Amino acid sequence: MERHIAIIGSGYIGSAIAEKLAEHSIELHVLSREETKSEEQIADHISACDFVINAAGYAGKKNIDDCEDHVEVTMRDNLDLARMITDASSVTNTRLIHLSTGCVFDGDEFCEFEEDDQPNLLTGVYRQTKILAETFAMRNAHEPISLRIRLPFDSRVHDRNLFSKLSKYSTLVNHKNSITYVDDLASLILFIVRKKHFASGIFHATNPHFVATRDIAEALKLRCAWMNDGRLSKLVKIKRSQCVLSSKKLFDHGFFFQYAPHAVAKAAEVYRHAVASRKS
Repeated sequence: MERHIAIIGSGYIGSAIAEKLAEHSIELHVLSREETKSEEQIADHISACDFVINAAGYAGKKNIDDCEDHVEVTMRDNLDLARMITDASSVTNTRLIHLSTGCVFDGDEFCEFEEDDQPNLLTGVYRQTKILAETFAMRNAHEPISLRIRLPFDSRVHDRNLFSKLSKYSTLVNHKNSITYVDDLASLILFIVRKKHFASGIFHATNPHFVATRDIAEALKLRCAWMNDGRLSKLVKIKRSQCVLSSKKLFDHGFFFQYAPHAVAKAAEVYRHAVASRKS
């Protein structure tokens, strides 16, 4: 069964999704910013597609604190664009795969949040725009699927990779979090678009179990100091999320992400060699 897919967003995650789909000969149209200036323009480009994937968004150049200083950009990329894509999906009856965030929850590793739980951390422009966009998409798009991701990582040397972000700091906080291996996410989207009909709804697209920051630092062989949440809170504008998301719903629908600690170990080894190659 031939599928036609449009994808909006060609950054760290969007490019990985596009590469995965291209590897499997999925007919793909990556829309540029110039092609997504209006609902009508988007609708024209996706009208012959089975799915449109919204992988666009702004999370700050360095971290989500930047969104507080760039509210207009954050609103445009996270909410306004998402609304236009949603409306175009509805008008053309093109299924929407919306990439959302799981950073709207906060709790320790003993509290595993499910998709039906109400977000309990909505401070900051980034979180507010992302959850508003998801809510609008789920109410208005054609048979929408929202995939909530957390702290995306893989083996590529890229500024948006969690590994690259952690490597830039000399002092870290040992939080325990769900994480998303981008290669697994891309494989999930391939699975969805190939399936005759994948259920609509919100899904936590995270690897089973959680990973501590200290374990990631050890896998990357980082030399760093450690601080507590009290010190961190004085250094950031927006409270950082610490949460574990249940991925059982996704498993019940036929797809299983790799065990989080194993995915980190595998990706970190390749990442370290890639970094070393660049330095040599």
